[in-house]
Amino acid sequence: MKEIIIGIVFIIGALLFIAAGFYFKSKKYLAALCYGIYDEKQKKAKEFFANVTGYFSMALGYLTLICGIMFFVFPKIKYYIALIYIIIFAVMAMIYMSICGNKVRSTKGA
Repeated sequence: MKEIIIGIVFIIGALLFIAAGFYFKSKKYLAALCYGIYDEKQKKAKEFFANVTGYFSMALGYLTLICGIMFFVFPKIKYYIALIYIIIFAVMAMIYMSICGNKVRSTKGA
Protein backbone atom coordinates (compact mmCIF):
# COMPACT_ATOMS: atom_id res chain seq x y z
CA MET A 1 0.00 0.00 0.00
CA LYS A 2 2.82 2.42 0.84
CA GLU A 3 4.44 1.74 -2.53
CA ILE A 4 1.24 2.73 -4.31
CA ILE A 5 0.95 6.00 -2.40
CA ILE A 6 4.63 6.82 -2.96
CA GLY A 7 4.31 5.96 -6.64
CA ILE A 8 1.26 8.20 -7.02
CA VAL A 9 3.05 11.05 -5.25
CA PHE A 10 6.05 10.58 -7.56
CA ILE A 11 3.83 10.66 -10.65
CA ILE A 12 1.93 13.77 -9.50
CA GLY A 13 5.23 15.49 -8.67
CA ALA A 14 6.61 14.49 -12.05
CA LEU A 15 3.66 15.99 -13.87
CA LEU A 16 4.09 19.22 -11.92
CA PHE A 17 7.82 19.39 -12.76
CA ILE A 18 7.09 18.76 -16.45
CA ALA A 19 4.36 21.44 -16.49
CA ALA A 20 6.73 23.91 -14.80
CA GLY A 21 9.40 23.12 -17.40
CA PHE A 22 7.02 23.86 -20.25
CA TYR A 23 5.95 27.08 -18.52
CA PHE A 24 9.55 28.27 -18.05
CA LYS A 25 10.18 27.71 -21.75
CA SER A 26 6.96 29.39 -22.91
CA LYS A 27 7.03 32.64 -24.88
CA LYS A 28 4.62 34.24 -22.40
CA TYR A 29 6.98 33.62 -19.47
CA LEU A 30 10.03 34.80 -21.44
CA ALA A 31 8.22 37.99 -22.43
CA ALA A 32 7.21 38.67 -18.81
CA LEU A 33 10.71 37.89 -17.58
CA CYS A 34 12.37 40.26 -20.04
CA TYR A 35 9.77 43.04 -19.77
CA GLY A 36 11.47 46.40 -19.26
CA ILE A 37 14.99 45.14 -20.01
CA TYR A 38 16.54 47.05 -22.86
CA ASP A 39 20.09 45.72 -22.65
CA GLU A 40 20.32 42.91 -25.18
CA LYS A 41 23.02 41.04 -23.23
CA GLN A 42 20.91 40.96 -20.04
CA LYS A 43 17.89 39.89 -22.03
CA LYS A 44 19.83 36.99 -23.59
CA ALA A 45 21.14 35.97 -20.16
CA LYS A 46 17.63 35.89 -18.68
CA GLU A 47 16.34 33.88 -21.64
CA PHE A 48 19.25 31.48 -21.21
CA PHE A 49 18.43 31.01 -17.50
CA ALA A 50 14.76 30.43 -18.32
CA ASN A 51 15.62 27.83 -20.98
CA VAL A 52 18.10 26.02 -18.74
CA THR A 53 15.59 26.05 -15.89
CA GLY A 54 12.88 24.71 -18.21
CA TYR A 55 15.07 21.88 -19.46
CA PHE A 56 16.20 21.06 -15.93
CA SER A 57 12.63 21.00 -14.65
CA MET A 58 11.45 18.78 -17.51
CA ALA A 59 14.40 16.39 -17.08
CA LEU A 60 13.70 16.17 -13.37
CA GLY A 61 10.02 15.56 -14.14
CA TYR A 62 10.79 12.72 -16.54
CA LEU A 63 13.24 11.21 -14.04
CA THR A 64 10.59 11.43 -11.31
CA LEU A 65 7.98 9.90 -13.60
CA ILE A 66 10.25 6.97 -14.40
CA CYS A 67 10.97 6.44 -10.71
CA GLY A 68 7.27 6.60 -9.89
CA ILE A 69 6.49 3.95 -12.47
CA MET A 70 9.38 1.82 -11.20
CA PHE A 71 7.88 1.95 -7.69
CA PHE A 72 4.85 0.13 -9.11
CA VAL A 73 6.80 -2.32 -11.25
CA PHE A 74 9.63 -3.15 -8.83
CA PRO A 75 8.35 -2.61 -5.27
CA LYS A 76 11.00 -4.89 -3.76
CA ILE A 77 13.86 -2.56 -4.73
CA LYS A 78 12.16 0.71 -3.75
CA TYR A 79 15.07 1.77 -1.54
CA TYR A 80 17.56 1.39 -4.38
CA ILE A 81 15.26 3.30 -6.71
CA ALA A 82 15.04 6.15 -4.19
CA LEU A 83 18.82 6.14 -3.67
CA ILE A 84 19.53 6.26 -7.41
CA TYR A 85 16.91 9.02 -7.79
CA ILE A 86 18.57 11.15 -5.11
CA ILE A 87 22.04 10.61 -6.61
CA ILE A 88 20.90 11.56 -10.12
CA PHE A 89 19.00 14.55 -8.70
CA ALA A 90 22.12 15.76 -6.87
CA VAL A 91 24.28 15.40 -10.00
CA MET A 92 21.69 17.27 -12.05
CA ALA A 93 21.54 20.04 -9.45
CA MET A 94 25.35 20.40 -9.50
CA ILE A 95 25.34 20.59 -13.30
CA TYR A 96 22.54 23.19 -13.19
CA MET A 97 24.39 25.31 -10.64
CA SER A 98 27.61 25.02 -12.63
CA ILE A 99 25.95 26.15 -15.86
CA CYS A 100 24.07 29.04 -14.25
CA GLY A 101 27.01 30.04 -12.05
CA ASN A 102 29.36 30.30 -15.03
CA LYS A 103 26.80 32.32 -16.98
CA VAL A 104 26.34 34.77 -14.07
CA ARG A 105 30.10 35.27 -13.76
CA SER A 106 30.42 35.89 -17.50
CA THR A 107 27.61 38.48 -17.61
CA LYS A 108 28.53 40.42 -14.45
CA GLY A 109 31.43 42.24 -16.02
CA ALA A 110 29.23 43.81 -18.69
